[in-house]
Amino acid sequence: RFVYNRKRDYLPGVNLTYKINNSTNVRLSGSQTVIRPEFRELSTFQFYDFDLGATVAGNTALERTKVSNFDLRYELYPRAGELFTFGIFYKYFKKPIEVYFNATSGAASSTYNYLNADEANSFGAELEFRKKLDVVSALKNFTVQGNISYIYNRVKGVGAVESRPMQGQSPYLLNASVQYDLQRYGLS
Repeated sequence: RFVYNRKRDYLPGVNLTYKINNSTNVRLSGSQTVIRPEFRELSTFQFYDFDLGATVAGNTALERTKVSNFDLRYELYPRAGELFTFGIFYKYFKKPIEVYFNATSGAASSTYNYLNADEANSFGAELEFRKKLDVVSALKNFTVQGNISYIYNRVKGVGAVESRPMQGQSPYLLNASVQYDLQRYGLS
C-alpha cells in the first residue's frame, strides 16, 4: 500500500539573549518542531519485536507529531572553552506517536500497533558543564564535560486511560565525556 503525506509546516524559532556581563547570559528560546513517523511506523508490514515478545504492525493513518519547545537558561562562561549552564524547559506534543497493545488480535498472538495519542506535556531542568583540566600540566589537553536532566512528562488520549509517562521517556538523562585535544593537528 502506498502512503503519501504532504504537510506544509512552518517551524518558527526565536532565541533572545540578555548579556549580563562578558561571561554571563540569560537565554530565552522557543521553537516549533515536528517528529515524522518512521517507515516501519507507517508501513503495513509486521515484524517481531524481541523486546516486546510480540508482533508490531505499522499504521498508515499515523500523523506527524508537532512539538512546541520553550527554554529558559542561565549561562556562565568562566573562560574560553568552558561553560556552566542551568536551564528549565517545557515541551508540548500534539499527537505523539506511541505503541499500543492490540487487544483484538486474539489470545493466541500478541500484537502492538502505532497510534497517535491526543497530547503530551513535558517539563524539566538541566545542568551542563565543560571544564578544561589544564590547571594540572599533565592534563593540559583534556576537557571534561557532561549534563544531567530531570524530565517529567505526561501523555493523554488514545490508549492512555489516565495521565501517564510518555513511552520511552526516561525521567533522568546523564551524559559525560572526557575529550583529548591535539590542537596542532586540529584533532580532538
